Amino acid sequence: MLSVEIKSENDVYQAVTLVSHLIKNRSFSESDKQCIFISVLELTRNILDHTEEKGIFRCEMVQNEFRFTCIDKGPGIENLNDILRGFHKSSHGLGVGLSGAKRLMDDLRIETSKEGTRIIGIKKERYK
Repeated sequence: MLSVEIKSENDVYQAVTLVSHLIKNRSFSESDKQCIFISVLELTRNILDHTEEKGIFRCEMVQNEFRFTCIDKGPGIENLNDILRGFHKSSHGLGVGLSGAKRLMDDLRIETSKEGTRIIGIKKERYK
């Protein structure tokens, strides 16, 4: 499992670089790779935009699945259902990072409370 602490903008790009190396020789289409990169970029950036604390990003290949986890100790996500349906206006950006990642990944699981948030994303390899 690869991981990076997310505490600055450089760490966001380091997370994307880790992902790039991990999936480089795997059977992901270019489209699926872009879906993964965008999701990782958006969700690690959310750690910086929406929490006062640093977070952690982890990724790994588990059999034929790429999995990532973003963990923070922020205030939690209010109105999660509205956000996932695209009814959220963000003061930090377009407000579509979380809902976009949900659409781009094969599975996106979100656990959130006042103690923080854990997001697990999964993208399955599609064999050629």
